[in-house]
Amino acid sequence: MFRVNEVSMNVRHQTGLGLMTTLRRGLCHDSGMAAFTWTTRIRFVDTDASQRIHYTALFRFFEAAEQEFLRELGLVYSGLADSEAGWPRVRAECDISGALVYDDEIDIEISVNRVGTSSFELGFRAIKESQECAKGKVVIVCMNTGTQRAQALPEAFATALRNHAQ
Repeated sequence: MFRVNEVSMNVRHQTGLGLMTTLRRGLCHDSGMAAFTWTTRIRFVDTDASQRIHYTALFRFFEAAEQEFLRELGLVYSGLADSEAGWPRVRAECDISGALVYDDEIDIEISVNRVGTSSFELGFRAIKESQECAKGKVVIVCMNTGTQRAQALPEAFATALRNHAQ
């Protein structure tokens, strides 16, 4: 696990979802690994009848953070040279350990857990007021859309992920 350095660069911008979010970059206190954090707020639409976060909203937040993380690395799925590549998630999991409710501000921290030949795993943590409230991971495969089979990650993509994981 990693924590964002207090002296991190902040960038506020408008997302495609119409939400104002904050991106923070810093160094991990424990390993020196580059850290990435995406900050957002739980909206009413993200909650269930009890005004607690609906579990599906965490996966949407994880995916939004993933997109911003990859953009920071200069990697955008649609911008890859191989137009035959698809990026299905073949595994997704999330454990919720704390209450997340309407209007809470949360940080989504991302780590690169593994980079393989044709897939990679990203880890996520949802943090509220310095407390971990949820954690999860996704395994993403680079798939040839013509054959519907796994194919090697583009070299630049794999290299950028490996460099971030170090």
